[in-house]
Amino acid sequence: MRIVKSNNAEQRERKHGNAKLLELFQLSLKEAKIQSIVSPIITSLMMVIFVGVIGYGGLRVFSGDIFAGTFIAIVVYLVQTVTPIVSLVSFYNDYKKTAGSTERVFEIYNMSEEKLNGSEKLALEAFENADVTIENVSFSYDQKTTILKNISMHIPNKKTTAIVGPSGSGKSTLFYLSFSDRRLPLQR
Repeated sequence: MRIVKSNNAEQRERKHGNAKLLELFQLSLKEAKIQSIVSPIITSLMMVIFVGVIGYGGLRVFSGDIFAGTFIAIVVYLVQTVTPIVSLVSFYNDYKKTAGSTERVFEIYNMSEEKLNGSEKLALEAFENADVTIENVSFSYDQKTTILKNISMHIPNKKTTAIVGPSGSGKSTLFYLSFSDRRLPLQR
């Protein structure tokens, strides 16, 4: 967010985000259409098989070719077989979604690392034994809203210091300012 704000790229990112959301919506709509066609077909097919087995088994029981207990066992086995088959269809759908997500994760993971030049590296060794003093620091992303106003603090060396406050009060902004090109005035 701070990179977007610092480059005043909110509109461009909003357009890019809306385009990606629309693309995701279109894919979800396509998935819902396919699911709305496939699911009733599979359910109907399973019901036809189930009704066929019950009808045929009922006739066999009625004619005395099989016992009622055998017929009930067949029906129970059929129900136990149908459930995994329906789950398998759902599994395939979930597998395809996961495969797409994993592909994107590996794409990001395999990106080449950014090369840093000397000016982008912060020499922490220079501040290793130093206190940090911040005096009268103010910051705003635009001229209308001031995020930080006349902040002063002293952070002693080798001491734990907590910066606390409500959400949106500028804690992260203060931290990022101290490690950005707009470094806070640090005194040794």
